[in-house]
Amino acid sequence: MAKTEAFSREPSMIETDRLLALSTDDVERDFAAALAPFIQNAYGGRRSLQWPTPMAYLLSHGQFWAPVPLPACIVHGAPTACFTNAWKTVQTQPDLRYAEGYGYNPDLGIPIEHAWCIDSAGRVLDPTWRDATRCRYFGAIFPPKAVVQIQALTGVYGILDGSTWRSVEPLLEAMAQQPNALPA
Repeated sequence: MAKTEAFSREPSMIETDRLLALSTDDVERDFAAALAPFIQNAYGGRRSLQWPTPMAYLLSHGQFWAPVPLPACIVHGAPTACFTNAWKTVQTQPDLRYAEGYGYNPDLGIPIEHAWCIDSAGRVLDPTWRDATRCRYFGAIFPPKAVVQIQALTGVYGILDGSTWRSVEPLLEAMAQQPNALPA
């Protein structure tokens, strides 16, 4: 019942305004404004799920992230394989965490579904984009158990993939209710 009530209103600019308030610089403000069309479709008319779309999940769990230069111990992966690149980097660098959401390059001006790594100081290390230090990121961290289970369930890396979301969302909801319930 609470899930239905939480999404009983139509999406509005409230979420966009919240992201704008969280932004810390002009690039993040431009990024938040560019996310507005995604936010307007975040609930997709479906009220049966806690997070009916990946954006609805990000609005609940996401935050802005700023990048730092990639250290020499991390190599860039294939330019179009961000989900795999980030996951493989996390596997070889145990102090990093896996994150997904949207990346934003101010030269392009559009949000792009993306995955990256977060270091212990909460900064982005992006093993995919070559000039990431100018970019910004809005997304959420996912525990390794969730990444492994979702990859096994869907057959792809990429938790927030809209084409597999209907099978992923119940797992994330279960994880939110009982974080230690995921199998190893």
